Amino acid sequence: YGFIFKSATAGAKNDSIVCSAAGTSRTVLVNPTVVTPAILTITPNPGSFTAAVGSTSSVITFNVANSGGTVSGSLTTALAGADAALFTITDNKCVVPLAPLGICAIQVVFKPTSGGTKAATITVTDATVGSTPATTTLSGIAVTAPTAVITGTANLGDVVVGKPGTTTLTITNSGGTATGALTVAAGDPQFVIGAGCNVASLAPSATCTFAVTFTPTSTGTKSTVVTVTSGGTTLGTLQIQGNGTSPPTPAALGMTPQTLDFGTIGVGTVSAPQTFTVANTGGTATGPLSVTNTGVGGASQFTSTTTCQAALAPAATCQVVVTFKPTIAGSTS
Repeated sequence: YGFIFKSATAGAKNDSIVCSAAGTSRTVLVNPTVVTPAILTITPNPGSFTAAVGSTSSVITFNVANSGGTVSGSLTTALAGADAALFTITDNKCVVPLAPLGICAIQVVFKPTSGGTKAATITVTDATVGSTPATTTLSGIAVTAPTAVITGTANLGDVVVGKPGTTTLTITNSGGTATGALTVAAGDPQFVIGAGCNVASLAPSATCTFAVTFTPTSTGTKSTVVTVTSGGTTLGTLQIQGNGTSPPTPAALGMTPQTLDFGTIGVGTVSAPQTFTVANTGGTATGPLSVTNTGVGGASQFTSTTTCQAALAPAATCQVVVTFKPTIAGSTS
């Protein structure tokens, strides 16, 4: 006869087998020890990674443990899932059979190629027939590298040689990680960068502002590139420019015609009005204007009205209208 012993629990068991024949019986004591099969588990579960796009994450070590009562078969490890290609097993000690209560280690890194959340699984399989594989999930958060976007007025326009012109620019970190300490520089010494963005670090979506002062040393269009770096890495650039101009000529007033001849007018009679045109032939505006009649003896016989009162811009004109009313006979001016 043959017998099969099957127990639902592990541990030492006590039983007996009784055989009876022709009025005779014999008892055989059975004392088997029941052991559990190999049971594999993986920790941590899940494994959570974070890395910048194009960069490799820190290593996470996964421990595979055999909590069963027997040695496992040979072990194999596999990555699976939609983003499995972004995860790499860098070291795998889980190959040979694993003793009861034994532990082996698998090291994994994450290197994303685009932003977002990535997922995969890692599975360790026991070669023993009927065994159950152990699986853990891998979760990776891919953040974009820091990027400095420079905005603002990049053209400072006309600036007089030797005089400063200023614009303000803004840096925004449009990436998913902090920048680290920033350095902002321009390639032309005629453009001087202010200290507004000399910060320890710029968080994602954070901004800072800085001034650029342009002091041309000669006439003509000048340009340079503003470069933002961190740790030797260029995060962003912007080309800026300005135009150096010659100092303007001072305001200069001219009057046409140079003289007005009212001809012969009867004493006490008011002449027809005549007009002087005043023009600013200089390169800058005048101050406020005033008109005064002067002369020896005859000034009071001339009356004027004028539009020449406010400041006169370069190339602008105004008028002085004059009438003559003689009070005595003879020539007067």
